[in-house]
Amino acid sequence: MICVGLDWGRDSHTYAIAAPGGELLGEGVVENKTWRFENWAREVELHGADVRLVLESGNGLATPVEAFASTRGWEVARVTAAAVKTYREHIMGDNNKSDTIDARAIAFLGASSKTHATRSKDRLALRAATRDRDKLSKEKTRISNRLRQAIAEIMPEFTTDVFPTLDRSSILHLLIHHPDPLDWVRLDVAGIQLLLTAAKIRSRQSYIVKLVQLASQFCDVLQPGDKSVCLTRIRMLARRLKNCMDEHAEVVEFIEVLASGDADVQLLTSIAGAGLVTSAAIVAEIQDIKDFANESKLASFVGVALKKHQSGKTEYWAPQVRSNRRLKRYFMHLAMQHAALDVRSSAYYQKKLAEGKRPLQARRALARQLVRVVYKM
Repeated sequence: MICVGLDWGRDSHTYAIAAPGGELLGEGVVENKTWRFENWAREVELHGADVRLVLESGNGLATPVEAFASTRGWEVARVTAAAVKTYREHIMGDNNKSDTIDARAIAFLGASSKTHATRSKDRLALRAATRDRDKLSKEKTRISNRLRQAIAEIMPEFTTDVFPTLDRSSILHLLIHHPDPLDWVRLDVAGIQLLLTAAKIRSRQSYIVKLVQLASQFCDVLQPGDKSVCLTRIRMLARRLKNCMDEHAEVVEFIEVLASGDADVQLLTSIAGAGLVTSAAIVAEIQDIKDFANESKLASFVGVALKKHQSGKTEYWAPQVRSNRRLKRYFMHLAMQHAALDVRSSAYYQKKLAEGKRPLQARRALARQLVRVVYKM
């Protein structure tokens, strides 16, 4: 198999062709235009019909040529920029960086070592979507806390009794359009119901009655000017939270669309406690299970495998420091859900607690077992 190393660029790509033994067969430049790729592919295949195209990991500039190579039946693989730099400096002994030298380093590296198969576009999109969901979840929490603080300045009872259910669209609608609690008292239950009905928002009458009762206990402790600023801030934060929640819901729907066509995600949902979003997040972070030689490698990547440390005569075991923190968080969450639904997992968790493990250590031990299950599945 001949190996084509491609150093991608905006207008053109520099390439080098290497034989399996490391011999340079040819090199050149191809324009980043799809109608140029056909002639370029014919020139490459003159050196051999079995072709591996190796790309340096990066942005979408190489996407057209990557898609073309896949349709032509070439094997497409990637190497990291750090690997290319190390190979160029320490193996080739060349510290002068140029597109031609980088293309040669990529080609030689692809011909002489194992490369990772290029990722599925759907898997990459799934990983981006699940990470976006994590960011939006954190943003929702941050805005909610700021909104809670702002409301507490004028109506402390509201934050303690009602705020836990703030994700309800009825409360956000009122905070956006009528942030002053005195407006709720003037509108009364019937007026609030009419407003929510006009906005096509459903809410129980008993819930609205509670809101009006809390609003009637409103204690105006602010000066008129301060009150105006506080109400404006509440309206602004409520609107931001509503937009964040809507975007979060859209991302979750997108994740469900991507996950519905992924067999691995559907397989993981058979684990008790593993919902569609959690399963999608785990698969998205793992990407290709073939990248891990065994389940111990996967456990180290997750961060639930214990590593032996030594300081003088003291020896102790501790989790891996360098790991995928997102994936570890997903598995720890899955362990907690699984222990609540599965009898054997619950018994294993209780056994670890009886051995003197702390709850976090016991949950990590259960997560380690779940890594083994996921790898075998």
